[in-house]
Amino acid sequence: MKEAYTNAKMSRNSELKDTLILTTGDIGRASKGDLVPFALLHLLHCLLSKSPSVAGAAYTEIRALAAAKSIKLQAFFSQYKKSICQFLVESLHSSQMAMLSNTPMQSNEMQKQESAHQREVALDTLSEIANVFDFPDLNRFLSRILQILLPDLAAKASPAASMIIRTISKQLNVNRREILINNFKYIFSHLVCFCTKDELERALHYLKNETEIELGSLLRQDYQGLHNELLLRIGEHYQQVFNGLSILASFASNDDPYQGPKDITSPELMAGYLQPKLLGILAFFNMQLLSSSIGIEDKKMALNSLMALMKLMGTKHISAVRVKMMTTLRTGLRYKDDFPELCCKTWDCFVRSLDQVYLGSLLSHVIVALLPLINVQPKETAAVFHFLIVENRDAVQDFLHEIYFLPEHPILREIQIVLQEYRKETSRSTDLQTALQLSMRAIQHENVDVRIHALTSLKETLYKNQESLIKYATASETVEPVISQLVTVLLIGCQDVNSQARLLCGECLGELGAVDPGRLDFSTRDNQGKGLRYKSYQKVVNWSKVKKPIYLSKLGKNFAEWSATWAGYLITKVRHDLASKVFNCCSIMMKNDFKVTIYLLPHILVYVLLGCSQEDQQEIYAEIMAVLKNDDTGARRCEDSASDLSHLSTQTIFSMLDHLTQWARYKFQKLSAEKAANKSNKDSVELQAPSEEYGEYQSVVRFLDLIPQDTLAAASFRSKAYTRAVMHFESFIMEKKQNIQEHLGFLQKLYAAMHEPDGVEGVSAIRKAEPSLKEQILEHESIGLLRDATACYDRAIQLEPDQIIHYHGVVKSMLGLGQLSTVITQVNGALAKRPEWTPELNTYRVEAAWKLAQWDSLENYLAADGNSNTWSVRLGQLLLSAKKKDAASFYETLKVVQAEQIVPLSAASFERGSYQRGYEYIIRLHMLCELEHSLAPMLQQPDSDCGKDSLNWHARLEMTQNSYRAKEPILALRRALLSLTKRVDYNEEIGECWLQSAQVARKAGHHQTAYNALLNAGKSKLSELYVERAKWLWSKGEAHQGLIILQKGVELCFPHNQVPSDAKSKLIHGQALLLVGRFMEETANFESNAVMKKYKDVTACLPEWENGHFYLAKYYDKLMPTVTENKMEKQGELIKYIVIHFGRSLHFGNQFIYQSMPRMLSLWLDLGAKAYECEKAGRHDRAQMKTDLAKINKVITEHTQLLAPYQFLTAFSQLISRICHSHGEVFVVLMAIIVKVFAAYPQQAMWMMTAVSKSSYPMRMNRCKEILNNAIHMKPSLGKFIGDATRLTDKLLELCNKSVDGNNSTLSMSIHFKSLKKLVEEQTFSEILIPLQSVMIPTLPSVPGTHSNHDPFPGGWAYIAGFGDTIEILASLQKPKKITLKGSDGKSYIMMCKPKDDLRKDCRLMEFNSLINKCLRKDAESRRRELHIRTYAVIPLNEECGIIEWVNNTAGLRNILIKLYKEK
Repeated sequence: MKEAYTNAKMSRNSELKDTLILTTGDIGRASKGDLVPFALLHLLHCLLSKSPSVAGAAYTEIRALAAAKSIKLQAFFSQYKKSICQFLVESLHSSQMAMLSNTPMQSNEMQKQESAHQREVALDTLSEIANVFDFPDLNRFLSRILQILLPDLAAKASPAASMIIRTISKQLNVNRREILINNFKYIFSHLVCFCTKDELERALHYLKNETEIELGSLLRQDYQGLHNELLLRIGEHYQQVFNGLSILASFASNDDPYQGPKDITSPELMAGYLQPKLLGILAFFNMQLLSSSIGIEDKKMALNSLMALMKLMGTKHISAVRVKMMTTLRTGLRYKDDFPELCCKTWDCFVRSLDQVYLGSLLSHVIVALLPLINVQPKETAAVFHFLIVENRDAVQDFLHEIYFLPEHPILREIQIVLQEYRKETSRSTDLQTALQLSMRAIQHENVDVRIHALTSLKETLYKNQESLIKYATASETVEPVISQLVTVLLIGCQDVNSQARLLCGECLGELGAVDPGRLDFSTRDNQGKGLRYKSYQKVVNWSKVKKPIYLSKLGKNFAEWSATWAGYLITKVRHDLASKVFNCCSIMMKNDFKVTIYLLPHILVYVLLGCSQEDQQEIYAEIMAVLKNDDTGARRCEDSASDLSHLSTQTIFSMLDHLTQWARYKFQKLSAEKAANKSNKDSVELQAPSEEYGEYQSVVRFLDLIPQDTLAAASFRSKAYTRAVMHFESFIMEKKQNIQEHLGFLQKLYAAMHEPDGVEGVSAIRKAEPSLKEQILEHESIGLLRDATACYDRAIQLEPDQIIHYHGVVKSMLGLGQLSTVITQVNGALAKRPEWTPELNTYRVEAAWKLAQWDSLENYLAADGNSNTWSVRLGQLLLSAKKKDAASFYETLKVVQAEQIVPLSAASFERGSYQRGYEYIIRLHMLCELEHSLAPMLQQPDSDCGKDSLNWHARLEMTQNSYRAKEPILALRRALLSLTKRVDYNEEIGECWLQSAQVARKAGHHQTAYNALLNAGKSKLSELYVERAKWLWSKGEAHQGLIILQKGVELCFPHNQVPSDAKSKLIHGQALLLVGRFMEETANFESNAVMKKYKDVTACLPEWENGHFYLAKYYDKLMPTVTENKMEKQGELIKYIVIHFGRSLHFGNQFIYQSMPRMLSLWLDLGAKAYECEKAGRHDRAQMKTDLAKINKVITEHTQLLAPYQFLTAFSQLISRICHSHGEVFVVLMAIIVKVFAAYPQQAMWMMTAVSKSSYPMRMNRCKEILNNAIHMKPSLGKFIGDATRLTDKLLELCNKSVDGNNSTLSMSIHFKSLKKLVEEQTFSEILIPLQSVMIPTLPSVPGTHSNHDPFPGGWAYIAGFGDTIEILASLQKPKKITLKGSDGKSYIMMCKPKDDLRKDCRLMEFNSLINKCLRKDAESRRRELHIRTYAVIPLNEECGIIEWVNNTAGLRNILIKLYKEK
């Protein structure tokens, strides 16, 4: 082609020339690879031709070529800029050379003209090319290609080159030396890579002359930059770059961190030389990969060079910068579609360059980063995994648990095998709990990809394992700890910086379901922050210009910005040296992660207040007040981010003030302690001047006093932190000596919002004035009298027809009562008169419409107001999208709604009690999850399988908080979903939902709402309906009416002769009969035989139902005194029945265990004692009693075999207290029970029996010995344990009774009680439980049935591993001693050994308190208020000594009361 073109040129054949140009263009368009640049260069050559037609044709072709490759011209240029520039230099240089040689001898004048002409020619050439590639002007083009032009020109090292350089610098209007110096790093690295040794020397000499700077100084101009540029080419030109680096090293300045030999020949030396510069080099590589102006080829070159660099640097140096190296490699992964193989190679090279020690900690990072490549480059990716997991198994052993998410892929088989083996070794079963623990660790991982991956797989896990999770949450009295931990972790996850991770946390909370907050245990909260990597960029802010307050100003539009800006501003005010340094270092992170800001702000504030001026303090005060006073009703409508701002910022201010208060309290204690110490040192009589610390304390306290408590209370009320609002409001009334009468309105509103009807009533009780309408309404609403509330609202509307708030109230009450049609009529009526109220009132009619399943009205109402987005409107939108089968908008809205619920949750999760405070939103996530699962089949294509197993609705409802507020929204949504999906039996299911609503409302005392639900349920003809109706009448106090309805219902649903066949109807029948019996008993209008018959019918109908047996036994027990005129001897027969039925009820469940177990034992043991007396006195009816007792003993023996040992453990103290029973046969049975319990739970039983075994009463001691021997006989391994426990008790008694002289305040374990210390530290010493309250009280299963293998002591146990050396002697009368036990779990436990005090009564009282706690836990309302008595373990060691669990941070009730009495 070239030849043909030259010929055409010689023969001046222009047509041939044009044809050839076109052909060249075609070749370029059709080809890939090396032919493209060839065609392009040829066309450029033509473009510079003198003939305009040729140039024009070439111009068109070049543009067409770019268009064919469908890239923009400038991008097309960047792709081939190296070859284009080379071509440019050649053509410019040759034309310059030609001109110089043509004009040897000319006058100065001529030369000047000539050079001007030359300059013109050169610039023309450049302009032509700039133009064809669409550069707007020449200068832009030049600055773009300087880095490539100059190295090529410098390599020429000729006068002509200097000429061109001069031309360019003139055009760009800069000094020629400057151009060379600034681009020296590019020139040098080019020369090093592409020139021979002589050329290099020549070029460097030339540069020295051109710039008039010594080579050493030139090199040191941008020393790090030179290294970076050179290393960028190490992948392709290893040896040349190595030599270039040696040149650099030989010119290193004296203060360079590298001080090794100057002439570097070996790679080891080179690595040592580069090591100090390595971080800079990596940062540069990262920028190369990130920058959008750098072409894909250059990025390839960078990655290749990175591999070469890793090989050069070697294990030691790469391991040191492994984290930065990974960041760079991760950046490289952005181009996994462009060069996947290279990406794999670089990672492979990286893991092989690491020291084995570090492989484990990076394991999950590497694997998560490479997972996306597994389908593109399976072999190479698997090789990396194989190297990490199979070849280095020992090194990564401890981290394998993090890799639980590898996909099933044939190429990963070998790796999966290793992982499975590992799992087998570590967990005996791959159970759900372990999986969840691993999941939780991964959710808190510092790498966001790992977090998102973990959350996605957790969501799956939660859905697949619903059954087990529901068991964890409801099967026992306490929730499995793993559930509490999971909720905590997910709540913290709601603050994640990444929005996708936040959403996933919300979805997981929804899948898990809204577990009742009263049942979760959040005591162990370790709130670890996440390590995140930050880009270190910092714009310098001119603080004086920032508008104050920052909140809601330009820089305070969203939370992250506001918090970072304010914190940054405050840091500038810190006067304390060290603190200011520390905070300044942290300020870089604040821009990226508001968690850091939230954590630091309280500390920054303290330091600012310690040294700030009056106006600074005023500024801070203004900022805080701006946040607290911001009433965001206006903001809430405009956008969602505004509410995010107000929630989170208010919460941040709370944390800051809390921190200040704590700080002040701590300082105050410290200062008072110092003062007390100074007082006791009588020498320093002269009072010192108030210390600096006191001044600091004063300034903080003064600042805290500035902030009005009532503002804080109002702000807390707005952000739904009601408990905090009460705290601030109470202190407002106390401190400001307010007249409480003026503020009752707010207090009442608060109690109503907290759902504390007692509080609302209390406020009414102390109100002196007549209650206003508004206050009456509050009272009615808080106790569920919504009808009365509606009447009050009606009156209010008559008085003030313009107040929209009354309409809100009426409609809310109607919704609460379930009168949905009325709601729609009411709202439509109001809006007809006042259409401007639509945005406010529309949400109510939307809610009513979807609850009524009126889809057409719903669509109209939603259209009426397009921009409101309250919760009920959102649900309406979702249901409507599903109805229209519009999957896209459904899922889009769903994501938005979930995100809206997470904002307030993340605000709540910054403090204790967050779950309770955010529970409303958790319920919403729970509802969204059910909505998504039940509508998913509708939104799929009709042919896909619709019958997927969906959620277990019944169980999910069971585990939520047992309150009307929590359950009603869920049930209402379910009814809407059922009428939308129209399943087969949907009428029945809707009926069941209404019944559940009725029950929930009745239990909450909302009788009016319950009535409406019953009316709605009536349609479904369910047999449970009558039971619920009767219970409703009963709870209204109309027991007689209830009984009549119930008896009718039983007649109707279960006619006499038919026995219901299926289990469900049987159960309903039984429940109805039992209720009839109880009503008959309560109304007391029936004789006892009729009642008895009803109860017996129940046990006949349902022989395996605990309630039937329990109520029957209870009724027998109630009748016993009247039937037998209180004479013990006549009671034998009856007692037998009572014992039989109590025992049976226990066999089938534990609901009434604390009533039936103790009563059953008492009746039996008392009868035994009586029989022994009769026998002794020789009374005439002793034979009768003997046979009765024998029968009962037989029954009890049967029970002993049938019932589980933990059931007897609940009454263990009662059993132990009766071991001196006078009747021999009774004792034999009693002993059998105790032995059974002891063998099952030796640890707990041993501590409970110590007092008896060390008793001073010989018969007790001997009987106890007998029992223990029997236990050893039954289970020989207990022998050593009992021996050790007895020795331990003896030593502890010795410790209790050790007499102490007056002035000793401590004793030492290793000096005074050597033998005790030695005993416990023996190698063979048995495991003996540390007797904490938590492991002494059994937890019971909460579902009916015999749970013979139930574990009554879940959670970890700690055994005694040793003692702390110091024994503290307390100052009270008996001189009790405080000892520290070291647990096998690594924690320390404090106990108090108390002499000369009979602790048996205390012990019983604590057991009683534990029982009260169980009752409080059972009741939903007391659970919600977290009502409980703080208990501690009391272990009597004999009749007058014992040990007591020490509880930190408590004040005794007596001291509190005495103080209060004194104040009065």
